[in-house]
Amino acid sequence: MPVLRIAGGLLLTLAVLTAALLVGALVLDRNAPAQTEPPAAAVAASPTPTATAGNCEALARVAPQPAPALATKDAGGGMTRVTSAEGDYSLLLPATWSISAGFFSVEAFGQLHAASYDPKAVPTPGPEAPGILPPTYGIRLDIEIWDNADRTPLDRYATTVRIGPDQSSIDPGTFVTIDGRAAYRFAIRDVHRFQREPGQVITTTQTREVWLIATPRDDRIIVAYATPTESDLFPQVEAAVSAMRVTAPFASQVPVIHQRDEISARWLLDAKGAPLAGRRVEAKLVSYREASLAVSGQLGIARMDRDFDELVWVIAVSGPDLPGPLSVPLFHGSGPPPTFPPTTWVLTMAPAVSENGQGTYLASGTAGAWPPRFDALVDRCH
Repeated sequence: MPVLRIAGGLLLTLAVLTAALLVGALVLDRNAPAQTEPPAAAVAASPTPTATAGNCEALARVAPQPAPALATKDAGGGMTRVTSAEGDYSLLLPATWSISAGFFSVEAFGQLHAASYDPKAVPTPGPEAPGILPPTYGIRLDIEIWDNADRTPLDRYATTVRIGPDQSSIDPGTFVTIDGRAAYRFAIRDVHRFQREPGQVITTTQTREVWLIATPRDDRIIVAYATPTESDLFPQVEAAVSAMRVTAPFASQVPVIHQRDEISARWLLDAKGAPLAGRRVEAKLVSYREASLAVSGQLGIARMDRDFDELVWVIAVSGPDLPGPLSVPLFHGSGPPPTFPPTTWVLTMAPAVSENGQGTYLASGTAGAWPPRFDALVDRCH
């Protein structure tokens, strides 16, 4: 069965997913507990940990060499060169276009979102087609980095791509070459139907042109898509993508700024800084990809909103008095509501080299005394 590769995230209700990404944590199941942090004084108390592993002293001394932010430079002739060191690409766009490195004013890994119009000035669309703008508004170009850990060929990868809630079908594509690298070009058809009155259905359509471009790193793909191709400005986007440069990967390195004792203390102490009896807490330093697979059992998202190689903490917690579920099944009927078994373990993630909590997962369970998949992780802390 092919794996669906989704631009937006997990197969959850879109509104729930969007809200979760904005607050920086995505709840994986209905038994996921809230992760509450004690006051700063409690974090600094450094209680005796239940595990003997120490802090990452060597990684804390790494000289910072982060990848530069999305950069723009006047190229003359009314054009701007836009370069993403994280995404390994560079291209020319009209200087009058709006350019952003992420959605919701939050920068995302390797992303470029450009439009021939000001997205903030676009009027709120009606219910007839809330996600489709008329082509007279102009055109937008989105470039993102998507995961391809299983090294799927580009043409097969295209059949699993999903972009936007109105996607209806994928047209067969063709192989092309961009900056000497293999690429696959195809179209996605969007269809939105709205029933205003009984028997009156309003149908709105648009087409996206998509390019999948091989990068120097074979576990990821540059995904560029233009919306809508019905715009008169589509030839400009087509020319920009066709002339894109695929750049050499940037060797980014950053120190660990959140250590094991700090991360563990969040779960070892109560709000007053006193040790919590019976708590067992262990933390391991792993890649974001490894952490996501450990906590959720799957990546669930193809678009790399953060670098999947970034180091993060995975924290396993067991013992009494763990936070309860964030949500429970709706109760209908008379009498007292049902009770649920207590949470016996928590498995969660926390940033290690940044303050970015976006896309960090949290899971919990009521069966067993220890999170599955945690013990198999290899700790990179040293």
